[in-house]
Amino acid sequence: AVQSAGSAFWIAANDRRPFMRRLLQWDSDLAPADWFQAVTVHLYADPDRIAAEAGNPPVERLFALLMGRADAGVDRVLTDLTHRMPSKEIWITEWNPQGGSGWQPDHRELVTPAMNAHLTARMILAQLRHPAVTKSLYFMLNFSSPAFQAYVPEANGFEPMAAAAVLGWFDHAANGGATFKRVAAAHEESIGGLGGF
Repeated sequence: AVQSAGSAFWIAANDRRPFMRRLLQWDSDLAPADWFQAVTVHLYADPDRIAAEAGNPPVERLFALLMGRADAGVDRVLTDLTHRMPSKEIWITEWNPQGGSGWQPDHRELVTPAMNAHLTARMILAQLRHPAVTKSLYFMLNFSSPAFQAYVPEANGFEPMAAAAVLGWFDHAANGGATFKRVAAAHEESIGGLGGF
C-alpha cells in the first residue's frame, strides 16, 4: 500500500502555507502502479480547528460544521483518491471525528458523547458510499489506553460510549447486504464556515 496525506479532507486547494502545499503536492503526485494494491488514508476532523476558523461558534453551530466536514470532507477525499487510483482499494487505517488528540480536555468539552455518536455515524455513511473503501479502522476504541477511553460515566459505573453501538450497527449493515442512498432535502442551505470549504 501507499499512503495518502488525505489533504482533500481538510486543506483548501488554494492554501499557501508551505507545509500544506507539501501535503497537497503529495496527494497530487499519487498515481497507481503495479507494485501496490491499496492506498491508505487517515481522516480526522479537528473540532478545535473548525471552531477556531468559525470564530468559536455555539455548540449547535459547531455540531453542524462538524457534520459538514464529516460528510463532505470524507466524500471529497475519497472521490479524489478513487479518481487518482481507479484500480486500487482504499484503506482508511485511522479515523475519528474528534481529531488526532481526542484525549485533550478541550475536545471532551467540544464533542460530547452524543455528538460523537452522530459524527461517527455520518463518517461511516460517507465511507459506505464509496465501494473502493475496503478497510476502515475507527481509531478511538483503544481500550488499553485511558487517552482513548471509550466509556462514559453512568449511574452505576461506566457504559460503552454510544459510538461503539453505532459502529456495531453499521458493521452489521455494511456486511449484511444493506444499501444506502443519499437524499438531499429540498430548500436546505449548505453548511458553510468550514474554513476554506
